Amino acid sequence: AGLPVGRVTVIAWAFFGACIALTGVFLASFHTSATVTLGGTLSLDAIAAVLLGGTAIAGGRGSALQTLGGAVLISVISDVLLLRGFSTGVQILVKGILVLAVVVFVHLRATKGRR
Repeated sequence: AGLPVGRVTVIAWAFFGACIALTGVFLASFHTSATVTLGGTLSLDAIAAVLLGGTAIAGGRGSALQTLGGAVLISVISDVLLLRGFSTGVQILVKGILVLAVVVFVHLRATKGRR
């Protein structure tokens, strides 16, 4: 496409770093002390949102809008479980089961297509 790859890559990583810094500022504003586990289950939530959004694990398929849909679905599930009074452990279990189900479904669909 004639784009300067080096410059676009540097700009993308700089934007990513700025977003991470902004996230750190938001997290720090909600908590009074810093700990290693400050992010909680954010990693699991991000992975679950991407997978539930339909993005392929190996890459090549998916879109930002699908990932946004997965993020909304994960946040709705988390909010419903929280409002029902379930502990953090149960919430992690439900999200883990969802991730496992999606991975198994994608694997079965891929092996069915090869036959």
